[in-house]
Amino acid sequence: MSDDFKWPEDGLGDFLQTAESGTRHVATHPDYATEYHYLSLINDLSALLLQADLRSDAASVLTRTMLSRFRGAYFGAARLIMGGQIPEAYMVARGALEAGLFGYIVFRSPDLERVWSNRHDSIETVNECRDAFTASKAFRLLKPPAVTDPYIENDLRYLYDDLIDHGGHPNVGAVKPHSREEKYIERIEGNTATVVTRGSVLFINYDAITHHRCVRRVVQTGIGVLRLYEMIDPQFFRDNGLDKHVVEATQVLWREEIHHVKPPRR
Repeated sequence: MSDDFKWPEDGLGDFLQTAESGTRHVATHPDYATEYHYLSLINDLSALLLQADLRSDAASVLTRTMLSRFRGAYFGAARLIMGGQIPEAYMVARGALEAGLFGYIVFRSPDLERVWSNRHDSIETVNECRDAFTASKAFRLLKPPAVTDPYIENDLRYLYDDLIDHGGHPNVGAVKPHSREEKYIERIEGNTATVVTRGSVLFINYDAITHHRCVRRVVQTGIGVLRLYEMIDPQFFRDNGLDKHVVEATQVLWREEIHHVKPPRR
């Protein structure tokens, strides 16, 4: 798209123009330099992982497919948050995390690939698939000593809850911070003024604290999924230096903020 491109002069065009301008601002502003570096790095690492053949025999086609779907959702969440759509970015980040969790479920239980593939055969298979693929089921698989990362269950439970609380569901935490109320004088009769309160929704919100927080959550989602896939093929991560990048990103953008901040709820 050339720099002189003009969006259509309508409501949608105005929205897209504002989001594009915000995206360029976030991508180049010094205050977001650390987050943007890791947003880009996680994309590069997931691309490298997709190009390789995971050596573990249990890393099925579906496990790799879920990694692809994670990357697509990660792109979407990054694009949304850089465009200022905070609740929507949380919603898509939740989907990205679920893709990674479901890929790990299949890695641990390869027979579930059949359950996933046959989902729409009947109402019974739909229910079987719904029961097999849940975040809660994945978290139960992440308990030590079955995993090599002793913190991952707690970390991902907290992250998953946080994504839901701030946008993964349209609850109060997803709506209230991005709404505002304005008071209007509707009419004056004598010495009495009738005041009307009207609410509006902020579809694009660059509030410094709220927006920065969401950018970090998107990055942390990417880190979390890479940590899951490192347990699937740790040798590949070591051979290609991915393990060092994951440790660094975890320390810079996750560990001090999230680790053991609060106990898991699910």
